[in-house]
Amino acid sequence: MVRLRALDLIGRNFVKLYINFDKTYPYMMIEQRAMTGDNLLSQLGGMLSLWLGITIMTAVEFIELLYAIVRRWLQRREVRGAAKDESPKGVDAQNALSTRL
Repeated sequence: MVRLRALDLIGRNFVKLYINFDKTYPYMMIEQRAMTGDNLLSQLGGMLSLWLGITIMTAVEFIELLYAIVRRWLQRREVRGAAKDESPKGVDAQNALSTRL
């Protein structure tokens, strides 16, 4: 059997503690930016150069290379399309293209 005294054991061994402050001070929270735009770009550039071994200039040059490749591909496609339109009957487009270049 459970003793009735044991059931009250927890209630007798806990203490309630009330804390009252004499004065209440107003709590104000002010939000500020942790990082500016310039600082963010600087941090990203530093991380890229450390982790990937590239700099921003290398990334820009790579994008420029991709642009040049796509532009050249579009120009060749345009020339081939024009050569097919202008080719006389009986002459295939490759012969017309080789004569233009």
